[in-house]
Amino acid sequence: MQGAAETIDADYIPGASRWLDGHYAGSPDSWMASDGLHPDDTGYANMAERMNEALAALNPPL
Repeated sequence: MQGAAETIDADYIPGASRWLDGHYAGSPDSWMASDGLHPDDTGYANMAERMNEALAALNPPL
């Protein structure tokens, strides 16, 4: 994925595609909606917080 981002001169956030790992539907700390496919409000809030931090850490920050 990083190579693909570099090809189009895009920023790359390592690990972002794995931010929901371990928070699957049915787990005690699930961040997934009842459909088991999409994040719930907690999951979306967590991803937004992590993305804000990741974007601020870019050089130059976005």
